Amino acid sequence: MSKIPVSKGYLTSIIMALINSIPALATFFIVRSITNDLIMSIVISSIVFIIAIGFSVKIARNMLRKS
Repeated sequence: MSKIPVSKGYLTSIIMALINSIPALATFFIVRSITNDLIMSIVISSIVFIIAIGFSVKIARNMLRKS
C-alpha cells in the first residue's frame, strides 16, 4: 500500500463532503418548500444522504487509486 499525499487526501475529503451534503440539503429545502412538512422533508433528505454516502465511497476509492 502506497502513501497518499496529504493534498490528495484533503481534496478527496472535500469532494466527499460536498457529494454528501449538497444533494441532501437541496432535497430538504425543495421538499420543505413544496410540501411544508418538516418530518417528510427530514425523512426524504435522509434517504438521499444515505444514497449519496454510497456514491461518495466509490468515487473516493477511484480518486485515491489514480494517485
